[in-house]
Amino acid sequence: MTKNKKIILIVFTIGLLAAAGLLLYPDDVAKIRIPEASVAKALTVDEIDIQVLGSFPVQVRVIARGNLPDGCTTIKDVTKERQDLKFIVEITGQRPADIACTQALVPFEEVIDLDVYGLKAGTYTVEVNGVRDTFELSTDNVPQDGGK
Repeated sequence: MTKNKKIILIVFTIGLLAAAGLLLYPDDVAKIRIPEASVAKALTVDEIDIQVLGSFPVQVRVIARGNLPDGCTTIKDVTKERQDLKFIVEITGQRPADIACTQALVPFEEVIDLDVYGLKAGTYTVEVNGVRDTFELSTDNVPQDGGK
């Protein structure tokens, strides 16, 4: 038998065995996982610092600090929501799926501006990925109408 015929016979046999395996174990085919392009999850925030800027109308920014879990993870998204006197912020990270990454923590710092224009005076709570703190608006954060 020539070398080319041997190679063709080997490839054919491997293909036949693979097809037989699919027929004999069809449930295992359903368990084959197609890799995702990336994996997203909430990041761990260690601390937040709230800055109330001295301008008028008042501006408030939150500085969130934490560590990315590995060398491949990056910040994907920052979402903000206000419920009455509470601001809820979530920082999510993403990393490519199924690749090897350095397992060293990577510090991050994210600056988040809060929409406080038009809010009444009061004490407000800010929660970023489970870490909470408060700030106070001493006056309503609305420009005064001059002479009205």
